[in-house]
Amino acid sequence: MNPIKQYFLRLRLRYEKPKPVIRKTLNYEHTKHIGFLFFTTNRNMSSFINRFMKSLLEEGKKVDALTYMLSNIENPYGFKYDICTEEQINWIGSIKTPKIHEFIKTEFDYLYCIATEKCDVIDYILKNSQAKCRIGYFNGTNADNFELMMVMQNGENVDKLIEQMTQYTKKMLVAN
Repeated sequence: MNPIKQYFLRLRLRYEKPKPVIRKTLNYEHTKHIGFLFFTTNRNMSSFINRFMKSLLEEGKKVDALTYMLSNIENPYGFKYDICTEEQINWIGSIKTPKIHEFIKTEFDYLYCIATEKCDVIDYILKNSQAKCRIGYFNGTNADNFELMMVMQNGENVDKLIEQMTQYTKKMLVAN
């Protein structure tokens, strides 16, 4: 990402206060609307991401998907999703695409984040998300971004992250 854009985006992450959200966790079978945020530079991971999306849809979940891509590339995914690229971020680090703001404002029951690499844009979306429960990979510095965090061992990849997220959210029983 352009260093100036990245600098201002990091300032926004540090100092901008997100809109307050009441976070809560639902039993998996009660979830209806799922957010699916993903970022990977490893194109070999697309089959795992496709499989995870397919399983959510087969379970009858309404799913909205968003990805951050470093550049517009050939679509390796077999489902509909919105794209955020560097061109959609202005020089002061503000995202200027309405679809991304809609995604942030949506009160998803769960927001699954499939990203194992550090990405300021993903962090900004997570920090400002109105999702009830955000689930993703804990990298040591992003604890404020999630209600449920997965820890991975060295050498584990997106497939292990998806497996853990699925396992823990389906086993989670919450008294509401």
